[in-house]
Amino acid sequence: MLAQTIIRILKSKGIRGGILTVNVQLDRPASYSTVKKLNIPADYVMDGRRQVLYFRPFNFFENWARLLWGYYRQDDYDVLDFDPEESGNAHVLCEGSERHVHLVIVGFNRMGRALLLEALRIGHYPNFDEKTGANKTVITVVDPEMDILRPQFESQYPYIKEVDDVEIEYRKARVEDPAIRAMLERSATGGRELLTVAVCLSDPDMSLATGLSLPEALYFRIEDKEITSNGNVRILIRQELQKGIGAILKSDEHKYRHVKVFGMLTEGISRELLDDTASMWVNANFTDKKIIEDADIKKARMLWYRTSEDFRYSNRYQIEMYDIYERYEDCTPKETLYRMEHLRWCSERRVFGYRRSEIKDKKYKTHHLLVPYSELPAKEKNKDMAVIETRRLIESLCKGDCTAENAQSS
Repeated sequence: MLAQTIIRILKSKGIRGGILTVNVQLDRPASYSTVKKLNIPADYVMDGRRQVLYFRPFNFFENWARLLWGYYRQDDYDVLDFDPEESGNAHVLCEGSERHVHLVIVGFNRMGRALLLEALRIGHYPNFDEKTGANKTVITVVDPEMDILRPQFESQYPYIKEVDDVEIEYRKARVEDPAIRAMLERSATGGRELLTVAVCLSDPDMSLATGLSLPEALYFRIEDKEITSNGNVRILIRQELQKGIGAILKSDEHKYRHVKVFGMLTEGISRELLDDTASMWVNANFTDKKIIEDADIKKARMLWYRTSEDFRYSNRYQIEMYDIYERYEDCTPKETLYRMEHLRWCSERRVFGYRRSEIKDKKYKTHHLLVPYSELPAKEKNKDMAVIETRRLIESLCKGDCTAENAQSS
């Protein structure tokens, strides 16, 4: 067995005791999604009756999506609900705002799919109107092979079209096509959309050329005989190796001011990205509140190891929204934050393959709570409230010890 083989190697080197974290890269999104839904067989992680290994699956492309917009977002990158005026306003999409996020993904490959799924998980904002459906996050995916790629994707994620506050548009086209360029120009100049264009083409040269050849309205605007950069748009260009290009673009304070490169091979894997400490505390809070009240890290860790893989991922994805909750808590009623958390949970469950049913069944992935927040029983709303109310406590438990879980890893 794999665990026994690794243990024999460790024992031969005089290494004993503890649980060893083994980080496993799964390159294909389909395989990665499948592993999330399965429990690792006991003989993969046990040496007799003792657990000796902890497998931590990850995907490079998902990691980069998290670096762009999630819990571990790098400072170089703007959030999807960025401030177009660059005035320091963190409340762009508070209740009453008529703006919405529009993410355009160019290239529906592994990177493009990862960005779409991350946006599905975090694209939930206070100004969404549950009654009318106004101010949804919009994701547009552009690829000339869409007639082949879309059926494959929707068969793997059949229920994401049921996410209430996110709309996905699939366009069989090239970004150079006149209709797509016209759509981009309208989005960049209409005044209601916060437009992010992510060029995900796998060929670095083509990706760069495409990202720098979009309609000029995406880069700058002319008003009152003055030319300024267009603050309504952010452009991301995938570059696997050419970090130097990124430095050149970063120094440009004019036409390419809001253009950034991403996807570099050297930055998609790190101890911080693979750390599960915050997620571990989220799990403890949901399962046994006394553990988190006592800050009992030993019990929290052992509980984490015993948690099924799909629920470990559920805990990981919960923290992806923490930054959004923090930014909007000053301008948003608590009840709206609770509703945002329910929307996030519904989206995450649908990405995992859950569908609405009167019966809750983990094996068959059905759930009776995949309903609008207004239809939830009061006791179920308390779960969303608990997520919001304990966020700061969980973050405080992580402070200064955020890589505790990966101190012994391979």
